[in-house]
Amino acid sequence: MDIEQQVLEALNLYVSRGAALNLLKRAIKAGGGAPLSPEDWVRLIEGPLMRELGQILPVRGVLPPFKAILAKLRSSPAPRNPTPSFAEEPETTPPLERVSLSNPTARQGLVQSLARLEGVAGVILETPYGREVRIQGLGPEFVRMVGTTHRLLVTRGSYSLFYTVLESAQLLIRPMEAGWIAVLARSEANLGTLMYRLRNIEGRQEIEDLG
Repeated sequence: MDIEQQVLEALNLYVSRGAALNLLKRAIKAGGGAPLSPEDWVRLIEGPLMRELGQILPVRGVLPPFKAILAKLRSSPAPRNPTPSFAEEPETTPPLERVSLSNPTARQGLVQSLARLEGVAGVILETPYGREVRIQGLGPEFVRMVGTTHRLLVTRGSYSLFYTVLESAQLLIRPMEAGWIAVLARSEANLGTLMYRLRNIEGRQEIEDLG
């Protein structure tokens, strides 16, 4: 298995395959180009790749699977690898899921589609036009707690995605131009898949004029 595949396999332990490909592509772009030597890969993994991964996961430093790859790279320098074929890779990022937040049907459809994802225990969508909640077994206190968390995060500066663990569940909050959306997931849910989906939601404040 070449270095590129080892890195993708390590990423796939934390995020979906499509997200892993996109993370590596962004890291390579941030690093100034495709790595051609073991030394290039070491710099890429320790620098841009861990920074990219840290944008979507609550991690610090180099994660264990990548430490193993770095150890191999440093102890047994491999021959120069061919340039990774990312130019030929099809774009795996899905188109943005644009949702008209002022449309109750669109809001409900978004919440229902997220609630159907494997491992999802509940969804909250808060907008200036109304709130949609689909959570079993949790009352309005939980919804208020999530809203308070969002407001605290905003006061500290802009954020793109918040993640935390609540007992046996995972909570993700994604801010939007108008409001926020939160997903409560069981421990067995695929965190990478949920983050990948949330990042591709674009909430629009107004219905387009079809005039």
